[in-house]
Amino acid sequence: MQPVLDIKLFKKEIFMLRDLLNEQVVAINQKAKNWEEAIRIAGSILVNTGKCKESYIEAMIDVVKTYGPYIVIEDGIAMPHAKSSLDVNEDGLAIVTLKKPVDFHNRDFENVSVLFAICATNPDAHLNFLQELSGIFETENLVEQMCSCKEKKEIIKIIEENIAKSKGESECVL
Repeated sequence: MQPVLDIKLFKKEIFMLRDLLNEQVVAINQKAKNWEEAIRIAGSILVNTGKCKESYIEAMIDVVKTYGPYIVIEDGIAMPHAKSSLDVNEDGLAIVTLKKPVDFHNRDFENVSVLFAICATNPDAHLNFLQELSGIFETENLVEQMCSCKEKKEIIKIIEENIAKSKGESECVL
């Protein structure tokens, strides 16, 4: 009889986001004229860290042009991404804070100052990113905290603390 759930795999997926956090994936106080440029900044981090090909940046922009600004998921926060494809080399994350907010033309949320761009090798990894990040996005004053950071390590600390906090609040015993 085979095990129903591989615990090692499960644990790896839970901590996938934390595993991707390092100073190479963070850019602070960036200047962007518009939402497309903001996505390009985040996408260039994914490309420069070898996570995806340049074509993935265009795919993220095309998603917004095709489906609208649904990637703006909270006041001040956008999560650019595109479909898992051959353009993705490995799961990746890019975190960008902007010097001035940009308008994604989303009627429900304020202009964006923080971007969490993701690329995933498969839809399951994509969903894991969404699940982990959703707990972070509930943090009060997250955008203000992140935009006030002067160093990349401060951003990482905020994210790690909020990952831990969201896991503690949502932890359950089976």
